[in-house]
Amino acid sequence: MTLAELEYWSVRHRWGQGRRDEMEDYLRGVEVYLPDQDLYRNWAEVTRRAERKGRPITCADAWIAATAYTLGVPLVTHNASDFAAVDGVRVVTAK
Repeated sequence: MTLAELEYWSVRHRWGQGRRDEMEDYLRGVEVYLPDQDLYRNWAEVTRRAERKGRPITCADAWIAATAYTLGVPLVTHNASDFAAVDGVRVVTAK
């Protein structure tokens, strides 16, 4: 999901080929986790818990939160409020 959002960002902001190549070079060093049964289940739980708290989460943000939860890693974002209803994930943001 995060890689898709980065690609969208580059398209939205009309990055040239050079800048896109730089991003792709950087991302070669990033490990990509593919969904499995645990991640699917955690996505469903994150989504439902947020709904029950009256703070629905977008599909994309639920994937990101569920991935962080599944891997037991912090979720780094500039939009911490998007993840306010997510339990069990440490959200890290620059202030």
